[in-house]
Amino acid sequence: MASSSSSTRTGSNQSSILNQLTAATATRAVSPHLSITPITTPAHLASLKRLNSLLLPVPYPESFYREILADADAAAVSRLSWWEDICVGGIRGKVEDIDSEGPSSGGSGAEGGKRKVRVYIMTLGVLSPFRGVGVGGKLMEWLLNGGDGRGKDGRDWEVVEVYAHVWEANDEALEWYRKRGFAVGENVVHGYYRKLRPNGAKIVRWRKDGDRGRLTVMSLVAQT
Repeated sequence: MASSSSSTRTGSNQSSILNQLTAATATRAVSPHLSITPITTPAHLASLKRLNSLLLPVPYPESFYREILADADAAAVSRLSWWEDICVGGIRGKVEDIDSEGPSSGGSGAEGGKRKVRVYIMTLGVLSPFRGVGVGGKLMEWLLNGGDGRGKDGRDWEVVEVYAHVWEANDEALEWYRKRGFAVGENVVHGYYRKLRPNGAKIVRWRKDGDRGRLTVMSLVAQT
């Protein structure tokens, strides 16, 4: 049984976080309590796995998580978001070279120059109490501005396209992407979500347009 002092501390911490969230929501500013970090340890993988199990209808295999530590491309487009010491959000991406289909092989672009890549957002989630205070927006800002900026071959890259599948009935998520400059496809990928009804997904896609995309993301980061 927890001691009364421990319970008091827990209640105090919860009250403090609630006050921080209220203040951040009221000002629409990104809170100083919020940070994003690389995924570099098994403990980080466990945090992402726990987050996804709470938020997403699809379970992912262990290889989905282990690849982040094994593949520098995957690590360079994946992050955790923290509210002080609480993991409240995360993104897991996959890099694809723009001049080929499928996973990146590190061979895109002129020899010795920048790689031009697209990123597929495999998962992106934020715990519901922490939505509206910049958690998802900060993760997306980081990704659209290039993530880590380079992957497994050590060359700098340029992220020129980002895309994701979104459940067709999730109007809130579709609108969230629209506000960040993503185009929502008209067609539905039927059968994409086998456990959901309706079971289709729409593809949302962002393409870099000079510096305008960067500025748009930075101006909107505090809205989610």
